[in-house]
Amino acid sequence: MSQKRQDGANGAVGGFAMAALSALALSFGAPAQAETLLDAVDLAYSTNPALRAERERARSVDEGIAQARAGILPTVTLQGQGGLSETETKIGPPPGATNTTVGRPQNPDPENVTAQVVQPVFRGGRTYYGIRQASAAAKAAHATYRSSEQQFLIEVITAFMDVRRDEESVRIRENNVSVLRKQVEAAQARFDVGEGTRTDIAQAGARRSGGEAGLAQARAQLDASRAAYERIVGQKPGTLDAPPALPVLAASVDDAVNTALDANPDLRAAKLNAEAAEFAVGVSRSQLLPQADIVAQAAIDRQNYSYAGGLIEGRSRTDSSSIVGRVTIPLFDAGLARSQTRQARINNYRADALEMDTRNRVVESVNAAWSRYLAAQVVQTASEAQVSANETAFEGVQQEQQVGLRTFLDVLDAEQELLNSRLSAVNAQRDSYIAAHNLLATYGGLSVESLQARVGQYHPEKYYNRAKRTIIWTGVPKLKSKPPK
Repeated sequence: MSQKRQDGANGAVGGFAMAALSALALSFGAPAQAETLLDAVDLAYSTNPALRAERERARSVDEGIAQARAGILPTVTLQGQGGLSETETKIGPPPGATNTTVGRPQNPDPENVTAQVVQPVFRGGRTYYGIRQASAAAKAAHATYRSSEQQFLIEVITAFMDVRRDEESVRIRENNVSVLRKQVEAAQARFDVGEGTRTDIAQAGARRSGGEAGLAQARAQLDASRAAYERIVGQKPGTLDAPPALPVLAASVDDAVNTALDANPDLRAAKLNAEAAEFAVGVSRSQLLPQADIVAQAAIDRQNYSYAGGLIEGRSRTDSSSIVGRVTIPLFDAGLARSQTRQARINNYRADALEMDTRNRVVESVNAAWSRYLAAQVVQTASEAQVSANETAFEGVQQEQQVGLRTFLDVLDAEQELLNSRLSAVNAQRDSYIAAHNLLATYGGLSVESLQARVGQYHPEKYYNRAKRTIIWTGVPKLKSKPPK
């Protein structure tokens, strides 16, 4: 804001300064070498621990497909045992005898090794339905990750815009406090020469105190926004550049709704969870059906032997092998499997209801986000027009006060209105930018690719495909946690 002017020439200079400051506030100008929004997205997307935790959760669910596919392959076990043993038999005395006969101690010291292979042939459909349930659950986890990723990107954008808004608010308020202090000095100078009143001094002092209080609050808010930025992005904010242009949005609310019904990750997750719940019914019902396996077994058994009162001693070895078909028919389990099947059906009905509810909520969120975006655009345009009008009004009030047509309080009021409109314009630009990205997220269009960030998009499907093929190794590749070059 311009200083209190004493003549028309100073007023013109002050008006030009105010217009320049207003343009700075509305354009969010920044130095050429500045930290951009895409820089923040790149760093946060690569290093944020909360997003990495969501990726790990998706990878954990992916392992379900490997566990379900285990029902197709055979299981191989090798069991061995060995040890020391001793057997001593005591025979009671015959009639008329007094001594007990003690047999020779036996020390078999057995050793046994058994290898067994069990190949499932039919498990009542458990493997068939289990694989499809695990696949649907994994894809639902991928969709849930996409939803978390979108919300995270909104957090990064919000943190970036909050810091820029609060930095601009601090600059506007600092300028306001500087001007109000000069207003107090000017009021005191006029009073000293008999042209003003103590009321003018008091009013200017009150406005200055209010301005200083507002500045303190703005600085505290800026500190909080910087702390949030550091938590989300992974480093303290530097000089933040102007955000890039908005991505292309849906042409109409109907287009946005139709896109959301196909691409919204929350709705996709709900559909896949309902599909997984349907397959879970088959998994539970499989417990009621017969199961067939082929069991192959080979064993080696060795132990000491003794015959003829100890005259013949040695160590024996017995080799055995077999391959048999085994059929298990469940007859009665006290109703456990039937209860679990009913429970799975209930969960399936619930998942269907949740899918419909999610669909309704997605349609609602798209319509609401569309309306908020349109309103934010109108508010931004109106706020910019309000700033321009208040600048003109403040110029006029100052000039009219110089010729006695306005009071000193009128000048202070006009100055306050200009301050408020500038702060509102800064908020409106921030809100409009975030509202556009919130709209984009409601129909599943927000990603690092849509933002044109340099960091590569994370694809959870890659680990899913790896989990399906891995049956031997226990190692897990670590997720990258470093900023892109």
